[in-house]
Amino acid sequence: MSSIRILVLVLIILLVSIAMYMTVENLTPTTPTTERSSTTTMTTTSGSPSPVTRGYSLCNSTIISKAVTYINEIRSGYGLPPVKYVNTSIATYKVKSMMSLAYFGHCDLNGTPYLYDYTRIGGRYFPEENLGVTYVYQGKLTEDPLNLTLDHIWAMVYNDSSSSWGHRDSLLDPTNNYIDLACAYNDKRYFLAIYMVKIWVNWIDPPVYDNQTGIFHASGYIVLENSSLVQVGVYSIKKENVISWPRRAGIAFTCPSLSLGDLYAVVTPHRVKDVKTIMPETYIVDNNYFDVTFHISVEKDRYLVIVFWIDNTLPVTHPFDPERYGGGIPILAYTLGP
Repeated sequence: MSSIRILVLVLIILLVSIAMYMTVENLTPTTPTTERSSTTTMTTTSGSPSPVTRGYSLCNSTIISKAVTYINEIRSGYGLPPVKYVNTSIATYKVKSMMSLAYFGHCDLNGTPYLYDYTRIGGRYFPEENLGVTYVYQGKLTEDPLNLTLDHIWAMVYNDSSSSWGHRDSLLDPTNNYIDLACAYNDKRYFLAIYMVKIWVNWIDPPVYDNQTGIFHASGYIVLENSSLVQVGVYSIKKENVISWPRRAGIAFTCPSLSLGDLYAVVTPHRVKDVKTIMPETYIVDNNYFDVTFHISVEKDRYLVIVFWIDNTLPVTHPFDPERYGGGIPILAYTLGP
């Protein structure tokens, strides 16, 4: 019996003024104008739940390397610098989690957003999450994982109108200078996680939060030329469990979109009108050097995301959205959980 294959993409983009919302879509790419094509079909047949996947493989280093090379070839065509591969562990963690627990989305089955997982496993920078899944209702998924990976990347860049071109804008963002990528697959499902990462800081004291004292501290040097720390903001993501039922082919679809949420507070030595102000114990900015220490309490009903912003002094702008991050680049997303 021939298999019916579904390719789905979702994205997270984090902005201050715009809570960009991306829906989970089934994509049917048309004939591409580049060398890559993706031919997928759609079906609405419901599959029976399968909450735990016991056997799967992770994509090897060759697949990852070719995927990064392909993304850089696309970026080069738009005059953008290449991204470098970095293993932050979050991409591997994400595909393992989605495959093992049979869900797909920007939060897990408990409603925990990926930003919290990123911090929990040691993330020290600012990631943008791009996700893809391919699954079958009947038969077996026999396509080579490398082809699946490149198909998803092609669709993210060239057939992304249903997501308001959010995947494309993330993959082609010049403020993203590193990438973490992983995929997992078996004969029924394939999951892809691409994290476009902004690494523009050398930490002296990496960001850390002391649960006993409630003190957050970080210090370091901005490595982007002529840039310095311009703002420390705290954003609020309400704790909730959002799962789309019924399952598709046994996969639970969670949190199709996620933003930084609402501005909760600004960390600054000076009061800010109409915004909650957290007065820091230390707030030193000297050219590209910074040292920030402040007290913040964990909230029971929400996640608090601490974001450091720096001047955007890059000589190149986004090929499709020149104003994107024009006012500043986020270099850290450090999330405190309830």
